[in-house]
Amino acid sequence: MFIIAGLLINGDSRALARKPSTKTIAPNDDQIEVVGHIGFDGTDVTQILTGEHWRKNYLYLNSADKITVIDVTNGGRPNITSEYRHSRPASQLQAIVGSTALLADAQPAAHVPSSISIMSFANSADPKVVRQFTKVTGFLVDSRRGLIYVVNNEGLWILNEKPARDVELEKQYERELMYNH
Repeated sequence: MFIIAGLLINGDSRALARKPSTKTIAPNDDQIEVVGHIGFDGTDVTQILTGEHWRKNYLYLNSADKITVIDVTNGGRPNITSEYRHSRPASQLQAIVGSTALLADAQPAAHVPSSISIMSFANSADPKVVRQFTKVTGFLVDSRRGLIYVVNNEGLWILNEKPARDVELEKQYERELMYNH
């Protein structure tokens, strides 16, 4: 008993570590799914920016007469934290630094799509539209967090990018752990 405990404590349990993995492998399907939503009429939104302050993530929605700040730290539970009404209809947010924003008179960029579709090519012979958003007024990809923000007449939608597992990379990693111990 003491010998087995000694081997485990000293880390000399290579025989146990070499056991093949019994994990079930998930199907190889990439996804983009809705993880959060706040309902409001977003038809006036002209711009979306992200900001970070004190380890919290915020989304700034600019419209003709106000800036709405939404806490998106937890993408599944977005929360409107404040609204600032302004009287400068051509104003656009230029920069966000912590809890400070730079607002300047500028025309909004016209690169926002009017509709967005989530397509599935899992069956290459029969691609499908999984979800569609129409009357889009704001769109932003936050690649750092793997989130996509869509604003339309139904509000803010938070989408999460979920790439499929790379099974070959996982196998390679397990081999390296096992033999380079």
